[in-house]
Amino acid sequence: MLRSVILDFDGTLNTSKRYYARFDELALQILAEQFGCTIPDADRKITEVKRKSLSLTKALLSLNIDSDEFYRKVAEQMDMAYLLDEDLRIEPLISTLRSRNLRVALLTNSGRFLIEKVLTAVKCPSEIFDAVITSSEVDPKPSLQPFRYTANLLGCKPDEALYVGDRVYHELKPAKLVGMKTVLIGNVSKPEETQWVDWQLETVHELPELISTNPSLA
Repeated sequence: MLRSVILDFDGTLNTSKRYYARFDELALQILAEQFGCTIPDADRKITEVKRKSLSLTKALLSLNIDSDEFYRKVAEQMDMAYLLDEDLRIEPLISTLRSRNLRVALLTNSGRFLIEKVLTAVKCPSEIFDAVITSSEVDPKPSLQPFRYTANLLGCKPDEALYVGDRVYHELKPAKLVGMKTVLIGNVSKPEETQWVDWQLETVHELPELISTNPSLA
C-alpha cells in the first residue's frame, strides 16, 4: 500500500535552465575562491571528484568544504526573481497527492537556506509539504541514510513510499536499495539503468494519473 511520496527538487520540480546556468556559474566562482585557483581549474577539480561521489554536495564534503555555507553563498548571489518564474503548478500537484491520503516530502541535496529561497521565488510555500529535508539535516544523496530518514519521518516503511527524481544512480538506485518504488522523470540512457526504475514520466505533473491508474500503487 502506498502511503507517501518523496519528491526530488532540482530537475524534478524545478526545471529552469536559466536558474541552473547561473547556479553553475556562481558555484565555480565560489569554488575557485575557495581553492585559490582559476575557474577552469576549479571546474576540472570538482568534476573529477563528482565522478566518484555522484553529487555536488558529497563532492564538497569530500573536499572538506562546508556545503551549508556553500549553498548559502550561492543563494545570496542569485537573483531569484529574475531566474525563477512563479510556478502555479507545484502547489496543486502537492495538494492533489495529499488529498489522496498520501504524505508528501521534499528531499533535496540543496542546503536549507537555498531551498527556502527558491520555494519562495516559485510561490510554493514549504508548509504544503509534510516535510522538507535538505543536506543541512541529513547526508546527501546518494547515501541511503536520507531515504530511510525521510520514510521514518513520514511514518511509513520504505516499501510504502514512492520516490520521484530525475537521476538514476544518484537518486533512484539508493531509493530502490532501501525498498522504495521509483519514478524517473525523463528516460533511461542505458539498458542497465532499468533495474532501478519502476516507472518513467516526462514531467512530475503526470504523477497523480500514474498513481490513480496503477493498481500496484493503490
